[in-house]
Parts: sequence; structure tokens; C-alpha cells
Amino acid sequence: MPQAARSTRRRARRNRPTMNPDFTEMGSAYALSPQRDAASYWAQLFGTPQ
Repeated sequence: MPQAARSTRRRARRNRPTMNPDFTEMGSAYALSPQRDAASYWAQLFGTPQ
């Protein structure tokens, strides 16, 4: 499988939660590492109320 096709498949799997119409809420956050220059961490959560 060509590299471009593998990259597209990985992106599609990774983006699948953002396209799910069942999710009605989203949260995101980031943090900066004081031990490393320019080190940042991101998180994104999807869900529905219970």
C-alpha cells in the first residue's frame, strides 16, 4: 500500500469520533511542560450526557 494511502487511512480512523453525530458534547485541554521548551500536550474528549 502506498504511503499516501496509509496516511489517509490513519487520519480517517483518528478523525472518526469527530464525525459521529451521536456525540453532543466536546471538551478540549492543553498543557505546557515546564521541563521542556516548546513541549505542549493536547487532549480532546467527545461524549453525550448521561
